[in-house]
Amino acid sequence: MAEFSVNGRQYRSGMMPARTQFHVMRRMAPILPTMQSAIMASMKVKMAQDAGEPITGNAQEAAVSAGLDFIAAIGTLTDENANYILDNCLAVVDVRQDEFSGKWSKLRGPGGSMFDLDMMSELEIVKEVVQDNYGPFFQGVAARLSNAVAA
Repeated sequence: MAEFSVNGRQYRSGMMPARTQFHVMRRMAPILPTMQSAIMASMKVKMAQDAGEPITGNAQEAAVSAGLDFIAAIGTLTDENANYILDNCLAVVDVRQDEFSGKWSKLRGPGGSMFDLDMMSELEIVKEVVQDNYGPFFQGVAARLSNAVAA
């Protein structure tokens, strides 16, 4: 479970059931390569910013290009697959009611979202859920691949 903030509001992601994780991953497969490239390019820019280093035009261009490629890849998803990914990722998210009570509520109820979200906020929340649910899987795959190459 990870806590994170989007547009000043606190959220926490939970774990999807394993079978749901599988089906979400299966539907995300066409966009995974471009998603990874976009994340890596934006992380390089962010790390340089955090270190106080100047951001080169090449780094910015690479991040923008990777982002545009990812947007194009998202466009290839069917509505059914896109909705499946969004709905299942948002279903495991809680939102803090207010900073004083400490109470959390489900972001989505049976009829849909209980809170108004803009598209960018929704995508940022989904990104956090994907990282929380699939980060360990990808780290394990990377470790196994590097061990296989070393052997």
